[in-house]
Amino acid sequence: MTENCSLRIDSAGIATLTLNRRHRHNALNQVICAEIMERLQTVEDDPRVRVVVLASTGPCFCTGMDLGWLHSATDSHAVARTIAEVMWRLHHLPKPTLAVVNGFVVGGGVGLVACCDIAVASRTSNFRFSEVRLGLIPSVIAPYIIRAIGQHQAKRYFLTAETFDSIQALRLGLVHEVTDPDQLDSVARGLALEIIKGGPGAIRQTLKLFQEIANSRFDQKLKELTVQRTAKIGLGDEAREGVCAFMEKRLATWIDPREQ
Repeated sequence: MTENCSLRIDSAGIATLTLNRRHRHNALNQVICAEIMERLQTVEDDPRVRVVVLASTGPCFCTGMDLGWLHSATDSHAVARTIAEVMWRLHHLPKPTLAVVNGFVVGGGVGLVACCDIAVASRTSNFRFSEVRLGLIPSVIAPYIIRAIGQHQAKRYFLTAETFDSIQALRLGLVHEVTDPDQLDSVARGLALEIIKGGPGAIRQTLKLFQEIANSRFDQKLKELTVQRTAKIGLGDEAREGVCAFMEKRLATWIDPREQ
């Protein structure tokens, strides 16, 4: 049986989750959502994995919720909750995530992009929030989209349901880089290799810091939090190794020289 979401882990510790429901434009139904959740748990538990890449097959990255699933569902709460859990799990994964966006991206598919820490897109990619045209609302993806592009911009594209290209996605801050389709994989891998040069513990704590800051007021308590985090990490073995490696002009022990 063909997997709706496949997983491959290479020797560098780069895990690639590939959406492979191309006959349905990688739309999200209960089966692919369950597979995504299972794969995310696998990469979180696997100490070999340093970076998680979210990719796709076919002409569409992901067209969001499978409307056939919603139409036939007897419990719309279960449908919404399933997709919300996927978004939450991806966004809170304690390992760096990188979306590689090729093709058309709609609704919940854009949500997946926004949930990732970094996103690169093909010049030929297009994005759209189509929910209001269907009498729906982009509720479960809204927190991630608003964090990525801001409330004011999100209002425009949620309300108009207009299509925008990858260059506009770059301007909005939804993606970090745009490249030619034939360069997409190499650009993404280059970014992944840059990430794994960082200390695994430092990267994990940096992601945790983002989550803490996002939910905190900009006050003295937040300042003290940043002081405590920096001091704690600075006393650790990983930080000592990283500083020594820098001063001795050598690679840190967590960097594979074969990937340099």
